[in-house]
Amino acid sequence: MTVTNYTNKTGLACMRCQPFHTGHQRLIDLMLSECETVYIFIGSAQESGTDKNPISYLNRKRLIENYYTEEWISGRLVICPAMDINDLPNWSKYIVNQISPIVDKYYAGTKYDAVAFTDYPPKNYPKITVEVLDRTDELGYVSATDIRDLFKKGNSTWKLYIPKGNVEITERILNGKHPFPELEKLENEMGGEIL
Repeated sequence: MTVTNYTNKTGLACMRCQPFHTGHQRLIDLMLSECETVYIFIGSAQESGTDKNPISYLNRKRLIENYYTEEWISGRLVICPAMDINDLPNWSKYIVNQISPIVDKYYAGTKYDAVAFTDYPPKNYPKITVEVLDRTDELGYVSATDIRDLFKKGNSTWKLYIPKGNVEITERILNGKHPFPELEKLENEMGGEIL
């Protein structure tokens, strides 16, 4: 049995994943390499069906679970909803109060995404280290907005920004279809969505 020495016990990131793309993947990969347990909060969880937030929370969660199946099943990767509270000074407190372990490190894809933890850390809480990952890779800066725009224009280059194994699933979701037809059939038989 191999024992891995992680530099952090608990890592945390907040992301909208509209859709889950290679920038998110790189951030989660880094977190999993450094943290024993990784918490991903999917922001704007109450939003779906809009231009900015077309994908439901459940389908965004499914995209991450599909890519990180082993980590999700083992409990190393925990995915949670985060509703919009429109209160930046209290955002970090709102997030950390939803989980019981103390967060050691907060990870963000941009400086803007880190502001809630750099400028407004949760009061009466141990210090949280913050790391901002550069989302620029060999394809350039990865943006969900750009991916959605490319998709709407019928430009298939959007697929380059989606993690392998998730392209067809993401395409079904962006086309307004269920990501997993087999699961859709079962859900129809059972009368509701299965988490």
